[in-house]
Amino acid sequence: MLVHKRNIIVIALLFIVLNALSQWRVGAGISNNGTAWPVIGYPQLFYSAFHPGIDLIAEKKINKKEKNQWWLEAGLGSFYHRFFQTAVKLNLNLHYRYFFNQRVYSDIAFGGGYLHSFYHYQVFKINSDGYYVKESGIKGRPQFIVGTILGCGIALKKSDPEKINLLIQFRTNIQGPFAGSFVPIVPYNAIMLGISTRFNKCEKKNETAK
Repeated sequence: MLVHKRNIIVIALLFIVLNALSQWRVGAGISNNGTAWPVIGYPQLFYSAFHPGIDLIAEKKINKKEKNQWWLEAGLGSFYHRFFQTAVKLNLNLHYRYFFNQRVYSDIAFGGGYLHSFYHYQVFKINSDGYYVKESGIKGRPQFIVGTILGCGIALKKSDPEKINLLIQFRTNIQGPFAGSFVPIVPYNAIMLGISTRFNKCEKKNETAK
């Protein structure tokens, strides 16, 4: 009986989650990340070392205008910077999008969130005998991030512009506190290419049928 009740609860929760997601767009992107001055460091992303990243996003329109749209984005991502750190981040961004037509829009956003940095360099600590010894295991620390996004979106299907969009974004994040007063913050630039789509693929057909 208890198992049966648990199944009902799980199904109910799943239904609530899926119903909520049907109002959102979901997407994913890959990126190249690099430490540089915000914005003016964007050109380095095309010729410097490749530091890969991946982002998963869910976004929802929060106003009713067609030309000037505001969107809320929740994101989960990670990137790898060789010899420096691997980072996992969870962030929330507010987007302003101006639609030139049904298929093309500009995108400006700002936001922030939480980042956990797993550093790749060796860490030494003084033991009870006064000697420095290397710490073992995976070492990481919590950080905050704040940032901006500049980009655009392009609908790939002319007959249904909302179905799947190509995302091209330049992202800048400030990460900290990194290393106390010595290196308080670290700026990161990224170029991301991704796609987003309606979670509920039947939504457009249902609207047309009405």
